[in-house]
Amino acid sequence: MKVQENHSYLRNRLILSLHNFTGITVGLLILFILLRFVEYAILSFNHSGISKLFFYEFNGLIFDLSFFFNYTSLVFLPIILLSIIIDFRVVNFLYTLFGALFLMMYAVLIYYFSETLNPLGADLFSYSEEEIKLIIGASGAANIWVTILAALFVYICFKVPSLFRNINWHISVLIIYLIISCFSWFYNPFIKPNINSYKKEINYFLSLNKLAYFYFNIKENEIQDSEIAYDGFYFDDDLTGKSFRYIDPENYPFLNIDTTQDVLSNYFNKSITRPNLVFIIVEGLGRSYSGVAADNGSFTPFLDSLAEHSLYWENFVSNGGRTFAILPAMFASLPFGEKGFLEYAENAPKHQSLIKLLNVNGYYTSFYHGGNSNFDYMDIFLKRQNIGRIIDENNFPKTYSKMPHSAQNFSWGYGDVELFNYYFKLIDTVTKPRVDILLTLSNHSPFKVIGLNTYRDKFEKRLEELDISGEGKDSYSSYKDMYSCVLYSDDAIRNFINKYKKRKDFNNTIFIITGDHRMPEIPIDRRIDHFRVPLLIYSPMLKRKASFKGVSSHLDITPTLISYLKLNYKIKRPLQQAWLGADLDTSRFFTSRKFIPMMRNKNELQDFIDRSIYSSGMKVGLINDRLITSNTNDLISQRITEGRIKEFKTKNSKVKNSKGLVPDSVYNYSVR
Repeated sequence: MKVQENHSYLRNRLILSLHNFTGITVGLLILFILLRFVEYAILSFNHSGISKLFFYEFNGLIFDLSFFFNYTSLVFLPIILLSIIIDFRVVNFLYTLFGALFLMMYAVLIYYFSETLNPLGADLFSYSEEEIKLIIGASGAANIWVTILAALFVYICFKVPSLFRNINWHISVLIIYLIISCFSWFYNPFIKPNINSYKKEINYFLSLNKLAYFYFNIKENEIQDSEIAYDGFYFDDDLTGKSFRYIDPENYPFLNIDTTQDVLSNYFNKSITRPNLVFIIVEGLGRSYSGVAADNGSFTPFLDSLAEHSLYWENFVSNGGRTFAILPAMFASLPFGEKGFLEYAENAPKHQSLIKLLNVNGYYTSFYHGGNSNFDYMDIFLKRQNIGRIIDENNFPKTYSKMPHSAQNFSWGYGDVELFNYYFKLIDTVTKPRVDILLTLSNHSPFKVIGLNTYRDKFEKRLEELDISGEGKDSYSSYKDMYSCVLYSDDAIRNFINKYKKRKDFNNTIFIITGDHRMPEIPIDRRIDHFRVPLLIYSPMLKRKASFKGVSSHLDITPTLISYLKLNYKIKRPLQQAWLGADLDTSRFFTSRKFIPMMRNKNELQDFIDRSIYSSGMKVGLINDRLITSNTNDLISQRITEGRIKEFKTKNSKVKNSKGLVPDSVYNYSVR
């Protein structure tokens, strides 16, 4: 009799636990689906210019459902077993809490995507606590209304499942759930969309579930780290697009005999004294909205006019999708290491750089930035180059005004106009030849600059000049402030150049102007567009202008300039180097001869140009002029590219804390 009672007790408890699980799961499912519609609503408001938004958001529902069934089924057996052992109220609370955290994380990822149009992945873990606070402050997410909404959301996450738990569910509902869950486990393509099925990257991002992307991106990075083991046997001397002689691959994977050609002398008149080098790195300046044949129309009329009197590279790429990559690539032609070279901070491997070499050759080097130079450890990197001076937001006099503050009283720092004005106050204190590096800030979320309304008017005028009207004009409206800030930066550079022309040293100065990466907040159609930026070299020393179609990257700037200065101005440098780049490609016709690695986000090394092939994760295409990619069936070229990528990752994985990229003789090189 007692056995029957126990059996009956267990049976009733099992039925009730199944009933509770079904109700809570249905409640969570409804909230999970509603978040897709919330995502659509936010994007419709913030990014009305995205075409077919509803179609791709609705298309994403199938991936939402598959991901939900797949991963909630993981807790099915644990929840049922716990329900038999302990109090229902405790188990129901734990399952609901798990679901609430699941939904809250999803909501945060949706908000992040709505702000950046890039899903958040493993790169989250590469930022310090202070950097995350800065990013949150810039986004405006830290305010009382967000706190109230978060509290309300948590309440809903608990209330809705409890309401559905009180419904008398038929066992068939649970059976259907389990069948779908099993199917989703055995047919994974329904969890994550196939990127090759989408012509535009933004459409792929719209369709995928942001929580699923976050999870899979972390797993993919772990797999990549564990799979880096490749013994190259015929790619070893050809990673840069020309035959480099690698001296000691085991101890110094990138150490080579520097054979960079001087490709600039034919375009320059030689001056009596060594020229000043002035680098202007423009935050968020992408080729999609700057320069000849810009996809979105050019919003940099001054830079376009300056390019007509410059050396201009039409098919140029950055080596990072964020600012963290620009300084190591542009001034030291460095590999990335695990999370981007700057992340090594004080423990960075020993290396040489343009800054260090020109320091020992009698130049005075300076860095100017309107924000916090400690962000991404930029200041630590620069100090290790023995840079002469770092000017950032902490050095500006009180008479200068920061960019307008957000509702949370946050500002990234000083705008481009203020940066340039303060720069002119300081450079006359230097009597040596100079290397001046200016990193701007204004083309950055939340896109607030002094005089923004004036540039909004200029934006409308620019649309008329570009003959953009009707539905085409409407698609720009969501990004008015972004384009307005680009126009602001363009005007700031105009004033900078015009002011510099009045200086005595203007005739002996070379200006190198580029973008650090493409602004992600304006929808990106092609994956390679993350990296497409302009490069122009302007100087009164130029003999003639020229426009080049050869593909190059920021990695090629330091080797090219060192080679030019060595030949023309007796700059001394060691024969051995660990440059990843070589000379800038000055072909007048489209060519793509280099192997170019690109790290989109910290931890995310999956984008590569290898000659005519562009490889991005699972997507491979053929590169044409304007870096337009098309499908390719050349399996042999794809296999060769796979080999080069594996070899590069093997070499890159050897970049470790405090392990030198160059021997001490190169690192401590001095002019005697």
